[in-house]
This record gives sequence, C-alpha cells and structure tokens, in this order.
Amino acid sequence: MTALTEFFLLLGALYLAECVLRAPRGAVAFVPWFWSGWRILKGADFYGNPRWGFLLGNPAPGLGGAALCELWPVSLSPEGAYSYVAQTFNPGQRHEQPSQFHRFEDINQVEWADFTVFINGEVFVKTAAPLFARRLAVVIRELARMPFEKRAAKIDQALRAALDVKSVRTRWEEYERATSWVGLWSDLLFGLFFLVSPAAAWWYGLAVAWPVLLLALAVLLVLAWVSYFLAHRRLYPEWKSDRLVHLAFMIPLPPATARAPAFLLRSLLSEFHPLALARVFCTPERFLEFAGAMLRDIEHPVVPVCPSEELGPARTEEYFRGRLGAVVREFVVAEGFQADALAAAPVREGEDHLSYCARCHCQFIIASGECQTCNLPLEVFAGSAAAGRT
Repeated sequence: MTALTEFFLLLGALYLAECVLRAPRGAVAFVPWFWSGWRILKGADFYGNPRWGFLLGNPAPGLGGAALCELWPVSLSPEGAYSYVAQTFNPGQRHEQPSQFHRFEDINQVEWADFTVFINGEVFVKTAAPLFARRLAVVIRELARMPFEKRAAKIDQALRAALDVKSVRTRWEEYERATSWVGLWSDLLFGLFFLVSPAAAWWYGLAVAWPVLLLALAVLLVLAWVSYFLAHRRLYPEWKSDRLVHLAFMIPLPPATARAPAFLLRSLLSEFHPLALARVFCTPERFLEFAGAMLRDIEHPVVPVCPSEELGPARTEEYFRGRLGAVVREFVVAEGFQADALAAAPVREGEDHLSYCARCHCQFIIASGECQTCNLPLEVFAGSAAAGRT
C-alpha cells in the first residue's frame, strides 16, 4: 500500500468518524436514506451501554446525516418532576434512567448546560440535544413558579407543542432554505476529497496536481465555513458559542467540513416528539406502525411500571403517562387516523394462535402465560377456543 493510498484511506476514516452520532437510549434518529425515504433508528438500534449508544448517520453529504429527537425523559404532574418515564420503544425493554423526584415546592433553581438539566444545582436528567435540555428546563422552571391548579394545563400545553406538526414542517423548510449553499459546498468538498483528488493524483501524479487541488480546497473550505456560520446564525441565533466551537473543530479537520449540513440538522428538531417527525418524514403506513407501537407501549407499559414505591414518584409517573396517552390519541385523530384501531388486538395469524401480547402484538399458541419481552400477561383472542373456555 502506497503512502498516497494510506492518506486517502485516512481521509475516509476521518469522514466516517464524523458520521457517527452518540445519543441516549431514549433517542430517535430520523435518517434520510437514499431512495427508500427516511429511516427511524431507535434506542435498540444503537451500539453502546444501557444508557447511551452510537449510530451511523447517512454518510452522503447532501442528505444531512440524521435528525435527533427523543421520548420525553421526565414525567411531570402538578405535584412534581420525576426523571423517569415508563415509555420505551416497542418491542423492547426499558432503557436505564436516573429516577430522581423533586416536588415543585422544593425546587429553588432550574438550570441547563449543554445536554444536562440541573435542579437545585444537581444533575436531574441528560438529553439528546442542548435545545431539548433548554426546553425541559424552561417548562420545569415555569411549573415550579405556578400555582398548583394551573400546572395541569401547562403540562398539556407542553406536550401538544412537542407534537406540533406545523412547527416541524416550518422548521424543516427553514433548514432547507438556510443550508442550500452549505449543502452545495459540502457536496463539492466531498467530490474533491474522494473523487477528484484520487483521480488527479493517479492520472497526473500528486507532484503536478497538488497546487490546483490545494487552491480548490482552500476556496471551497472558506466558502463552506462562511456559509455554515451564516446558516447556523439563522437557525440557532442564540447559540453563538456552539457556532464558534463547531467552526474551531472544522477548520483543522477539512473532512469534517463536508459534514456541515449534518451538524446543522442534528439538533434542529430535537424539541419535538418523535411522532411529530414521523408524521412529517415517513409514509402514512410507517407513521401508523410507529404510532401504534408507541401508543400501545403507553397504555400497556413494560412492568415494573415505576421503580419507586413512594407516592409522589408513582403518582407523577401515572399522571404523566395518562396525559401523554390522551394527547397522543388526540394527535393521531387530528391527523385523520383512528387511534382505537392502533391499540386494538392484532389480526390473528392462524387458528392455533390463542393469545397475544397487548403491547408488542406477538402471538402465542398457549392460552395463558406471560410475554417474555414485555413481562405482561397474555390476552386471549376473541372467538378462539381458549376464549370460549373462559
């Protein structure tokens, strides 16, 4: 292997390293995937430990990598805030969570820094993106300052805002307008790094081609940096330090600049619920599949539902799950679908299938027992021989 080949392999490795995203298990990545549309990658698809994982975004520069969002990592009630939720991805087991409870009357200070929300100076929860950490901190702070009787309406308002499809579409259109030039320069840089430069070095020799290649690289890098700065300022006007950190990272690593649109997309929609993104980016069939699995998980959660036996955390988890389920049903109906059909029993696969799991819809040939994935008692199919015996 020649030194030139090793050099281009190193460039490729650096570029692929920038395609890797780190996120908590409760996160969802919406990845544009060439001709097959948007893919949904969930916590079980990540590689890592019980709380965090890594995933590969789309390596094509023009497709933008991945948009990260997440299930709400906290339960809220008029009583307090609990850094635990019963929701998880269906099918699958619940991911690890911190499980801290604070009554609103005891909350004196709510802050956020990067991906973390702090309550009274202590870490409360970590999120997939700084924008969502800020949103959670603002909601909890407002709830703590409100009288008890107004908190329920505020919680519902926050959940509905997270499921606002119109806002998701508006934000996405703004991203497409803001990144048109960034995408162009990134595509040209990708072509220069991995198509033009190897071809020129092979045909003409690097000693002859390098002055032209270096000049083209310098021009494209400057154009890409300026376009990135302007796009970031337009999309994230309050995040000046983040903008400068990204530029400081891209300048010494030119392959990272080819991923500039992915940097801008990563946190773009992190304040919204995954269902809202699925409605915008996925086909109706894929959305219904995703919404049905999520609604069944909310209404039939994996047991144990709450790790705490104290009344405050248990009541808060139950209240929030109930309100989330109601808002999700309201959202599905508003989008023109039947929520009851999503939570209904599955179509029976055969006469020998006697029961099913209400959560994951796995079917069984036994009449009673427990789903090994969800730890829930099985439901008997209506009209089966087993139903006639009950």
